[in-house]
Amino acid sequence: MSEQKIRRALDPTPEERAYDEGRAELAALRIQLDEVSVWLCDWDEDTETVGELAKKVCGLLKHRLDDLIEVRQQLDEQGAEKRRLAREIDVALHGEDGAAKQASLCDLVVPALWLRLQLDALQKQLDECRQALASVGTCASSDGGRCSYCSAIVDEVFKPKPDKTE
Repeated sequence: MSEQKIRRALDPTPEERAYDEGRAELAALRIQLDEVSVWLCDWDEDTETVGELAKKVCGLLKHRLDDLIEVRQQLDEQGAEKRRLAREIDVALHGEDGAAKQASLCDLVVPALWLRLQLDALQKQLDECRQALASVGTCASSDGGRCSYCSAIVDEVFKPKPDKTE
């Protein structure tokens, strides 16, 4: 089983949870409709009027329908939020002109993988440059190490860059 399937099985998405809730609501509605059917079959016209029975049935159905409408609204909101975030990421990756009009998460996978590969390649090149600079920065000082001039250059190159978010 793939890691993605395991993760999905362990941690369902909000859409999956809402879908499961909707299925549970529909199952509950079916049970209640079965109860209505039993009420109709067992209706005692001596103790209840048709109007009383109809009010019970309508109240029950309205309650269940309200629950289902609420679940549907939650699904719609979650879907809209997912589309909005996908669009924001697409614009961040491709710019406003290069972004898809209706970006979806699948539109973002390939660019994200490409960026990861580019980052790995740049990190490898940076490491190679640092190693080359470290070996060049060794000069013939009296103790076999670096002179103060070479040390200052190497230290400047290896100095951590400030975080752009600050």
